[in-house]
Amino acid sequence: MRLRPLLKPVLNRILPPLMRRYLRKHRHFRYEQLRLRIEPGVFHPGFFLSSTFLAEHVGERFELAGKKVLEMGCGSGFVSLYCAEKGAEVTALDISPLAISCTLHNATQNDLTLHCLESDLFSALSPTPFDLLLINPPYYPGQPENDADHAWLCGPEFEYFQRLFSEMDDYLAADGAVRMVLSEDCALDRIGEIAGERGWKMEEVDRRKKWMEWNFIYEFVREA
Repeated sequence: MRLRPLLKPVLNRILPPLMRRYLRKHRHFRYEQLRLRIEPGVFHPGFFLSSTFLAEHVGERFELAGKKVLEMGCGSGFVSLYCAEKGAEVTALDISPLAISCTLHNATQNDLTLHCLESDLFSALSPTPFDLLLINPPYYPGQPENDADHAWLCGPEFEYFQRLFSEMDDYLAADGAVRMVLSEDCALDRIGEIAGERGWKMEEVDRRKKWMEWNFIYEFVREA
């Protein structure tokens, strides 16, 4: 008998109020040489596996030095700064002005340079070829009511993914790669279906489990 289906509803009731209380003021996050300040309302990379998993996967699978990297939804800037520290030329996008401010602050504090833009998906960025596109997306269906909601809610009809897969080809180099981290809690089949409708093939390339939850890294490639 699997424990997770029994424990998940209990944890979902207990943990969110505790987390919201803890995150009412700024917090700090450390990873290797990086030292980050996390502002209230900005996704905290220390509370979930997804951010560190994506960063470590990229660091293990790619030679980042000299590569042009684009991160969608940078939050505190952790993944972008991790790549910049490895020598990548990084552009970081987020719809939240608070996240952009937080990322720029953390870049300065870590003496790292990146290009950071407030952007609704690709809206603020001209078509540009990147070697690597990194995405830790919102994946719960629902209508975002504020900037913080955009870290979690992708629209009632998964509008975030509909736009993403319709537009992202304009931002990939000919041999560019896409990596997206997703949880077993999200509608993986629906996301794959939306990708397929727009000509992208979704393939799992890595997985990791923490606190009874599987996270997956997916590659997206243009279907022939």
